[in-house]
Amino acid sequence: MKVKKTLKIKAIFFDLDDTLLDHSFAELQAQKEIFRLYKPIFNGVSFENYHETYVKHNSKLWELITQEKITKTYLRLHRIKDTLEELNLNSEKSMEISDNYIEIYSRNFSLSEGTVEILEHFKNQFPLGIITNGFGEIQVQKLEKTGLKKYFQTVICSENVGKMKPHPLIFETATKSLNILPNEAIYVGDNYNADIIGGKNFGMQTVFYNPKGKIIENSVADLEIANFSELKKFFGSN
Repeated sequence: MKVKKTLKIKAIFFDLDDTLLDHSFAELQAQKEIFRLYKPIFNGVSFENYHETYVKHNSKLWELITQEKITKTYLRLHRIKDTLEELNLNSEKSMEISDNYIEIYSRNFSLSEGTVEILEHFKNQFPLGIITNGFGEIQVQKLEKTGLKKYFQTVICSENVGKMKPHPLIFETATKSLNILPNEAIYVGDNYNADIIGGKNFGMQTVFYNPKGKIIENSVADLEIANFSELKKFFGSN
């Protein structure tokens, strides 16, 4: 994709889940462990069926929480409860399963390929920041356990701001934290609607991290990359 950079950049912000961190891997490993621990509950249901149903409900509930229609507690309970009920399974232990899932998930944090290399490349060139829709305490744990915290001058979590991406307030909070204008920042993220549309509407320059090659018609991203080494193109470096 042609790079559309036009203005001086003073900071780079990154999304966290499925951008710098491989959230999908951690989620899958945690769900496999949950399926093993609660095997009697899942009797007669394959892991593939359970996980597919969970992903469907989790995605739907995250959309609702982004729209501020449900709470964090509701999401944590119902992504398990609704999954079990759709599969005609006993849902009495839904909250217990949810709590254990979060604990197991937190043990499986891993970095996306090239994360450390790109942060090392830019750490002395620009202030770096995080803008994430994840739950505050979990996101901080991820940064600490993966050793990424040292790279960032600012970490903005939607839970602390009170608004989730793509709402402009979370992007405004991020740019103000570094005392820069929206068009002086790049935002790198994997979610086209929350990250690219949200960042672009606020006035930031955007980089769509798209390692799976999702097809986006008429993309408004300033750059699309399949790996982090391509981010250097934005600055004309190798």
